[in-house]
Order: sequence, then C-alpha cells, then structure tokens
Amino acid sequence: MKKLFALVLTLALVFAIAAPAMAATWGPGTPSVGSPFTVTVTTYKVTYDALGNPVYTALGNAAVVQGTPVAFKVTFKVPSYSSISTYYHDMTTLTFDSGIDLTNLSNVKSIGTPPTTVSINAGLTAITDLGITAPATSDAAKEYSYSFTATVASTSKALVEGYVGYKSGTSLVGFTYDGYSFTSNTVSKGSNVLTLTKNSSNVVTGWQIADGTYTATVLAGPIFVLTVGDATYPAGTIVANTHPLFATLNTVYTAFTSLLGFDVTSTGIYFTEANILANFAKGGYAKATGTFLPYSSEIIVPPSNPTVPNTGDNMSVIGFVMVGLALLATAAVIVKKVRA
Repeated sequence: MKKLFALVLTLALVFAIAAPAMAATWGPGTPSVGSPFTVTVTTYKVTYDALGNPVYTALGNAAVVQGTPVAFKVTFKVPSYSSISTYYHDMTTLTFDSGIDLTNLSNVKSIGTPPTTVSINAGLTAITDLGITAPATSDAAKEYSYSFTATVASTSKALVEGYVGYKSGTSLVGFTYDGYSFTSNTVSKGSNVLTLTKNSSNVVTGWQIADGTYTATVLAGPIFVLTVGDATYPAGTIVANTHPLFATLNTVYTAFTSLLGFDVTSTGIYFTEANILANFAKGGYAKATGTFLPYSSEIIVPPSNPTVPNTGDNMSVIGFVMVGLALLATAAVIVKKVRA
C-alpha cells in the first residue's frame, strides 16, 4: 500500500509540473503564467543581548518606525534541469532573472552569505548580484538562501520582494516554436501556412490552410474547399475524406490543430499576441513578499451617538410582566401589614 501511495503521489507531482506545458488556453484574458521555482521571505525583528550581540526573532505582529533595525531571509529554490525542461518547452527565447526588490529600507548588509558585500545607502532599491544561475543540462535542484540586516528608512510600510524565473517573451517578431512562426493571425512552418480570420474582438471566425500548392478554406468535418488550385483540382473543388487530396490537406490541418490545441469547430478562441506569447513563449516568475508594517499612533474616535453597553441578557416582554406582577404582589403584602 505504501508503494502504491508513493507511486500515485509521484504521478500527481509529474502532472502538476507538466500540465501547464500541455494545455494552451485561448480565453479573452491572457493565461496566467506559473513557475516551477519557489521563493520564501522571512522577516525578523532585531534586539540585542547584554553583550551587544544581535538577536533575531520572528517579526510576528511587531510594528516598526523610522530607524528600527530589522532582518530578513530570502530563500530561492531552483528545480532540476529535467523538471524545468518539462515545464518550459523552449527556454532559448526566455531570459533568466532573479533578485530582491526593497522598499523603504536602508543600511542593507548581508549576514555571512553571498553576496558578501551589499552597498550601504539610503536609496537601495534592489539586490541583483545573488549569483543564482539558470539550470544547465543535468543540473540537480538547488537552493540559495540569503540573510540581511537593514534599517527602516521612514515610518511607513517596508517591503522585501524576492523573485526568480524566466522573463516571458514580449514580441512575436523573430519568435518561433518548434519551427512554427507566428503573426497576429497566421502560423507557418515551411510551406505550410494557417491563416485565421478574426472579428474585431480577435475571436477566430474562420480557417484557411495552404501547403505550397493548394490553399483551402476549412469547414467542419473537416472538409476543405480549394480557393487556390491547379488544372487538375481548380478553385472551388470540395475535398472531403474520399478525395485524393484529402490526406495531404488533412495532414497540414492536423499539424496545426495539434500545435494550437483547438480546431475549426472550436468557439470563443481569442487569437491575440498576448495569448500566443503566454502559451508558447511563456516564462513566469515565482515571487514572495515580506512586509514590515509601521507602528500606528492613530486615535480611535468614539461614535457620535454612543449606545449604552449591554451588560446582561435581553429581557423579554414576559419578563417585564412577571417583574411587574411581583412588585404588585409585594406592594399588596406591605399595604396589608400596614393596615393591620
């Protein structure tokens, strides 16, 4: 049973990593881009012992003001090359990047871990010389951890933001994927070309394919109607599954559908530059943020119409009636005794 559980867990992890690479999405919004990298940021408050040595404890809910000494630790986990190769289909068009962005922190110094020297200045906004490198062929997973001390520059929120990963592609110019080139409405590889008709919202409304000799409009089925033919098969020829040209044109069509993940019958396909890049030139950062919240001396003003606090249970109408009857009974007894 334990072996079966381990196998199931392993498969789940594999599919979790591979899924983003296997499924292209074409909705109205750009697909979210994930990352196989991870980043964690831990924040600390700094106190000093009797000998003046710094003591680092978890920040918790502690607040800061200008001049407060603080510390933080940022850990980056870079997966093995084999894992990243599964996640990113083509890393040649991507740029690896890592760093730590800082807000409202000064006097930043590293604590015993590279980089051994960090510029100490009030305006430091980023640390980028971390020495983290993109995994090369056969590299195993690696972990990089860095600790720093700093001073809160002013009494406001201070941030530590770590990031690692690949910058996504930003332009279709010169971009290829498995030998396929893209424009805003075409996909091509060699003499095979797919041209998509789109409406004003960039939704695909029609398909046309070409193989260097014939050009055809694609209909559901698929059925191909030649728009450019030759003497044997002129324009207007309908190519269904029994036609001599069907296998040739269907091979081209199938190659494009396999690449894109949708076919001529699919609806609601937004073929935009942003979607193309997100699906085929995707990068993606792992990010994490550590926050030092400022101390607040805000005075809480009570409401203009304060109500009397309720210090007991609500009394029902019946309760008031019972109390009233009890008072009347007591009064009757007192009056009777007085008359006696």
